[in-house]
Amino acid sequence: MIDETDRELYEYGLFMLLSNIFLLFVTIVFGIILDEIVGSIIFFFAFMLLRRFAGGYHAKTELRCQLSTTFLFALCIILIKFSHIINLFIPLVVVLMLSTAVVLLCAPLDTPEKPLTRKEEIRYRIITYIILGAIDVVIALSIVFEIDFLTAPLEAAVILESFLLSIGKIAKENHYTKTQLM
Repeated sequence: MIDETDRELYEYGLFMLLSNIFLLFVTIVFGIILDEIVGSIIFFFAFMLLRRFAGGYHAKTELRCQLSTTFLFALCIILIKFSHIINLFIPLVVVLMLSTAVVLLCAPLDTPEKPLTRKEEIRYRIITYIILGAIDVVIALSIVFEIDFLTAPLEAAVILESFLLSIGKIAKENHYTKTQLM
């Protein structure tokens, strides 16, 4: 029933859906293992929403992508867990402020394989700013009203996105530099 010209698009969409379901499953498993299920789910959805519009580093192969994402998600969930055990309030707030600045400066980040048009870039930047602003407001409110289960997962989402944007920006600059040298 699918037109042959649309087949590749549908296959990619299905692949992305299955990939995201797998990452959600992995996140939940780490959350269960570390007794941080709610925090891990909040982290997952905040990160995925921000990542969708802000962009960031993309691994060269799907296997590298899945392995590195799994590793980084595990680190973030461990960070969330330890933020409840030891007082990481001030360090996380400082890193959050720096991470917010990185996202504001670098997003959206496209890839050489799929560059954004100027119109898409503006649209994605506005959406990223809205999402980031909403996350930062919720973090601030969770600190003020001591809703501890929200703070660290949302901070981890912004911190990870800023890390991936930074790496992606460096990789993109290196790609363009190599291309210009050839």
